[in-house]
Amino acid sequence: MSSENALWRKMYRQQLNLFKIIKKSEGKLKFGRRYIISSDIGSQYFCEAKLEQQYITGKIVTDEMIQGTEGHERIIEDFEPVSVEEAWKGILTEKSYSLAEYIFITQYKNIFLIGRPDLVFFVGGKPIIVFEHKFSNYEKDFLSRHAQAQSYGLIMKEIGFDIKNLFYSIIVYPPKLLKNKEKVKETPFFVIQDFLQGIFLNSNDNFKRYGEIKAYLHKFDSDEAQKHIDWAIEYWKGDREVCCTESKTKCTNCEYKQECEKLRQI
Repeated sequence: MSSENALWRKMYRQQLNLFKIIKKSEGKLKFGRRYIISSDIGSQYFCEAKLEQQYITGKIVTDEMIQGTEGHERIIEDFEPVSVEEAWKGILTEKSYSLAEYIFITQYKNIFLIGRPDLVFFVGGKPIIVFEHKFSNYEKDFLSRHAQAQSYGLIMKEIGFDIKNLFYSIIVYPPKLLKNKEKVKETPFFVIQDFLQGIFLNSNDNFKRYGEIKAYLHKFDSDEAQKHIDWAIEYWKGDREVCCTESKTKCTNCEYKQECEKLRQI
């Protein structure tokens, strides 16, 4: 067996083993959780109190959530489904490989982290760009978006991937563009193409516009990612109280504001 085949089989088995361990483990984190997911880490940086209310009273489906689901479905509709085994073989044996909506799992400081990046572009078995897609009228790359994307990078590192050349891209799509599904689907691959041609690296900006779509590209910083994820983990372990956003606009527009106000009065 070649070293290439041996490696993908080893990593494939490691991932399956972690899934089995999690399934049998006790839920020692907040709300009886056995693991932390990347999207929750991003939500913590948006407003941790809102995330907490989602767990306490249930998630309220909003138009933004519906648009996000629809947008993500548009992007991956041309991808072919693969098994876990096929995914790992592709990652580590193909010259380049793109994998969408795939679950990666690792153990970090005795905490299980699970990430499902919107898209990961691999070259020679190494993750090169991790994508986070947002369908929003707010095009800024907020800290919440950074933290979620960075958690994917940290998971890649802890799994054992070479992340020296890892970048993460936050692509913000105006919801109105959902009608133009071809534009939505092709943008991540434009980013990959431009990255490989050095367009991002040779620019003074960390973003590029593709019409009304704004794509950011940032070098993954392991130390910064750990700082952001460590703060998030403190909440799940019960090491600190829940934090509320300082943005009055977020509070005014929040679907949980009544419940949150009641909690503050107790």
